[in-house]
Order: sequence, then C-alpha cells, then structure tokens
Amino acid sequence: MKRLYTLAVAMGTAVLATAQITGISVETVMEHDGLAIPELAGHTTYRVYADVTSSTDFISAVYGNQDSPLMLGTDGAFFHDATAGNFAQNVVPSLFSFFPTLEYDSWLTIGISNSDEGSSVQNTPSTLVDAFAAFNAGDGFVVNDPIGGSWFNLLQCLSTLEECAMEDLAFGGADNRVLLAQLTSTGDVYGVFNMQVFPAGDQDEEIKQTLTFSSDAADVFGCTNPAATGNEEGEGMYDSAATIDDFSCVLPCTVDLSLANVTSPTCHGDADAGIAVEAMGAQGADYFYLDSIGSQQGLNFGNFGNLFAGTYMAFVEDAAGCRDSVEVVVPVTEPIEVVVELTAPVSCAGEEDAELSVASATGGTGDFTYFLSIDPENTTMETTWTGLAPGQTVSVWATDSNGCIQQSSNSIAITSPTPISVSLSTSGTGILDATCADIEDGGIFLVGLGGNAPATIEFSVDGMNFGPSPVTVSGGTYTVIAQDVYGCQVTMSE
Repeated sequence: MKRLYTLAVAMGTAVLATAQITGISVETVMEHDGLAIPELAGHTTYRVYADVTSSTDFISAVYGNQDSPLMLGTDGAFFHDATAGNFAQNVVPSLFSFFPTLEYDSWLTIGISNSDEGSSVQNTPSTLVDAFAAFNAGDGFVVNDPIGGSWFNLLQCLSTLEECAMEDLAFGGADNRVLLAQLTSTGDVYGVFNMQVFPAGDQDEEIKQTLTFSSDAADVFGCTNPAATGNEEGEGMYDSAATIDDFSCVLPCTVDLSLANVTSPTCHGDADAGIAVEAMGAQGADYFYLDSIGSQQGLNFGNFGNLFAGTYMAFVEDAAGCRDSVEVVVPVTEPIEVVVELTAPVSCAGEEDAELSVASATGGTGDFTYFLSIDPENTTMETTWTGLAPGQTVSVWATDSNGCIQQSSNSIAITSPTPISVSLSTSGTGILDATCADIEDGGIFLVGLGGNAPATIEFSVDGMNFGPSPVTVSGGTYTVIAQDVYGCQVTMSE
C-alpha cells in the first residue's frame, strides 16, 4: 500500500468574473492494495479541496437547489464505514486502531477532517434525506429541487481575522485551500459543487461560485445530451467531447403548465382565494408568475394566494427561458341573501305568540345556521321562530359553513293588535224587538272593531254559534260575545 500526495486534477469555472475560489482540486490520499485492510482492496481514497485566493477567505456553505444543482458522483462505488456518518465530525481518530476502515470513510466537510479538529459542520438533514440514502448505499447524488440542501459553517471569529484564519479550518489558512470531502471509491470521483465564500471573512461581501472537479484528468464537463439545441447565445449546446454532464444543457422547450387546483374566496368579496398550477417538462429551475412574467418575483412553487374572485393568467418560465401559461377563473362566492317574513302576527292583544320565518336564503357556501337579532346567543338550523312578543323589530342573521355571516335584507316590526271592542250599531237603536218572547224575530245590530282583522269579527249570544251582525234573538236579555278570525274575544252585556 502506498500513500500518494499528488494533485490529481483541478478544473471548473466560477460563475463570477471575480472569483475567490480558483478551483477545486482532488488529491489522492491512498491507493488500497488490500494488504493492510482487505476490505478496501481496489479502492482509492481521495480528498477534495476548494482552492481560494487568500488565507482569510472563508467557505461558508456547499449547497444545491433547482437554480444551482449540486452533484457528487463516482463511476465505481463509495465506501462507507459502518461506525461513521456523513460528515467529518463523525470520524474519531482514537478509534482507528479498533476500526481501521474508519480512517478511510467517505464523508463531507468544510475544513475539518475529524472530531478532534474543532467546529462541527452543520447541514439541512430534512432536505438531504434522499441524497444521504444514496451516498450511504455507495451511489452518487444530485440536489436540484426547489427547496435544496446544504452543509455549512458559521463564521464565529472572536479574535483578529488573521488569527482566525490560522485556527478555523473553514478559512483558506496557510495553504489557501479548504477541505470539502474525503471520498473512498472503487472508481474515479467527480462532482459539481456550488459554494458560498466570504472574501477576507466579510459576510457582507459573499460570493457564490459553481465549480466542477474530477479525479480523472481526462474528464470534460459539459452538455452530454445530443438532443440539446442551446439558447440564442449558443450556450447549453451538446458537446460531443463532454464526459460528465454539468447541468448546462438547453433542450427544445417542453414545459407545460396546467391547473392543479383553485379555491374560491371564503366569503363574498374576500381576498383569500387560491390558485395552484404545476409545470411538467421544465429544464432546470422553473419559476411561476401571475398576470405577467416579471410582474413580481417568481415563485419556486405555483401556489398563489390572497386573491379576489376573477380571471387570472398564470405563467411559468424555466431555466432555459421556455414559457407556458394557463388562464384560471377563480369563481365568485355568491353573497348570502336572506329574506324573512312574518308568518303569524301576535294573535290577540297582550299575547306573545308571533311567528317569524326565513322566506329565502341563498348564496354562501354549504348549509346555514341562523340567529335572531334579538337573541344572538341562540343559533339554530331551524327557519321558524315562535312565541315572539310585540314591541320589537326583528331581523335574522345567517352564517354559512365557511363562517361568513349576513343580516337579512329586511326586518319585521312585531306589533300588538288593538283590543277587540263591540258596540251597538249607531244606526237606529241597534235593537229590533221580537214580536213575542218565544219567537226569534228580534235582532241585535252590532259593530266590532280592533283585533288583527276587524272585518272578520263575528258575534254570538251562546258562545258557540257565531255569525255576522245582526244577531237574531227572541225576547230577553243577552250577553254578546265578539270573536275575530284568531279567536280573540270580548263580551258585551246590555
């Protein structure tokens, strides 16, 4: 087994003209012949470094997302020691004698190479689940979704910048380079890394760069898809010399936007409707817009909220500049409209038996519950209220299943009828005498007033047989009972 400390290859391009990271270099640490560690026979251990401009340049993060995909790959299989993890802080040097393969585990980092070298590298574990599952299975991975993932360091310099640069391994340090990974594989290793660097340790002057690397000096990064046609500037075309794809391909436009869901406003006139659109066939990152591209910052996901009812145009634009659109109608939530009516008035003076009903209730969403304006604490799905007293004006409030509430368009004034009164007709004496005591040819001529329907008042002298005036009687003295259509009565003796 021999140790090699030669620079294998450094390649890649920065996304900015002023680059703090001049390249990514791959160093061969060990070619394993299997004599010392049989499990590693046929493997090679590499270390990957970011080469920076200055000792005070600080590598803050390595990241990937839909705008800047990150890729780590191998044409063999990565080795992982069962006792280690995905990052350098999981490597404990004191265990090397017990677990020889641990020293050559594959891991990621920014600066440190083991648990004895200070700060731990942090990461976004929830967004790297799939990547780490592939990595631990010996495969490479790509991080190119809208949420993205990262491993990163926090800049915590409590002394002079120069002192920090010599102590914190995330700085360039004396050799102007920062360790990014140790990779043990049965083949060559390669990747596309996006990095955030703080030049001279200045967090306000961050620079983001994308660089490529490979342990094989013959590798060429470029577009490997023969279907790529490139953009108007000639970028992203198929490169027949490329051996590793670097996500630069620009293919013919295939992006297709469709409506996934639309929700109406909760209540009429509300601005809380939503539109969800989804795109298929996008190249690289896709951004979503409403009304027009550039009318606002593009969204990573096609979810738009806080909308009024109406017609909208949703757009998508992918990384290749391909666009599509779809018209979306957000339906109107109809206003709640309630009309009430008095289905039975107070029957008689002094009673509390009026009846109120909902004549119609439209609009809104779902079923309604109601309450009276004079009794807001008692809600019901019934549409009729009884036992209402006179002397009050009543309306009805309706609430739909979304919690939208509306008062009836009309109110009902509940009044008490005037008491019924009865008197002899003022025409003549009001009494026609009977010819004989036992002959019913006499008459009592009466006038009834008051009640809910004066015209319906009828009269009786026996409380059972009611009829209009005059009441036919024989000779004698009578008590007259007057009664209206609601059964309200009054008596008269004369």
